[in-house]
Amino acid sequence: PNIANTGANLVRVVLSNGTHKEGWVRTPASEVANIITLCKNNRVICMLEVHDTTGYGEKAEATSLAQAAEYWVSLASTLRGQEDYVLINIGNEPFGNSQPADAWVDQHKSAIKTLRDAQLTHTLVVDAPNWGQDWQEVMLNRASEVESADPLSNTLFSVHMYEVYQNYDKIRSYISGFMSRHNLPIIVGEFGADHQGKFVDAASVMRVGEELGVGYIGWSWSGNGSCCTALDIVNNFNPNSLSSWGNTLINGANGIKATAR
Repeated sequence: PNIANTGANLVRVVLSNGTHKEGWVRTPASEVANIITLCKNNRVICMLEVHDTTGYGEKAEATSLAQAAEYWVSLASTLRGQEDYVLINIGNEPFGNSQPADAWVDQHKSAIKTLRDAQLTHTLVVDAPNWGQDWQEVMLNRASEVESADPLSNTLFSVHMYEVYQNYDKIRSYISGFMSRHNLPIIVGEFGADHQGKFVDAASVMRVGEELGVGYIGWSWSGNGSCCTALDIVNNFNPNSLSSWGNTLINGANGIKATAR
């Protein structure tokens, strides 16, 4: 409810499939159903994501997209019927740095096939490699190959914009370049004003989003670890205590209050 009260039209929710090697607890179907109900009651779209895949190939604790896909299939009875309200973000930042480009392409194609074979017809969201930032431009160059695996042509691509994106020209060049190369939908699935002490041009992310008709999602409401407390939108989950970053995201010139519909 607090997120909805900002005027936001979508909330991205972290789930676990229980395979992360640090022992994250699997999110049960009953909790997923409750999250969807909360989103619908508060008139925000749910983008659900499996977080266990974060940094796969570079981070030993992370798990594969195939394991994430199996989790989505296990939730099929919970997710079916919610296609108008739920987007399935197959895996969060599912490849770290310096991983083979073919792995990002092929493993996403396989995961998409798994979900579609299970009659999950939702919009699917595919995160870029390089911890979501795509500095090697694999998604920029090869997104169409991944999309070709979706018989429903209902796949949305997501770039996470942090310290790789420090000025307007870089941000606009990436997004406009993606759109012109692929004619496919893209979203800035995460961004902030600071990432581990390094500047991110958040104002330009929002400006470019407005200019090009591309959505964005600020990371994240509250509760980030010690590395990243500057990414908390509100302090200690208090909706009446916006951080500097939260004030930019919600009240900025191209922020949520001014632009969300």
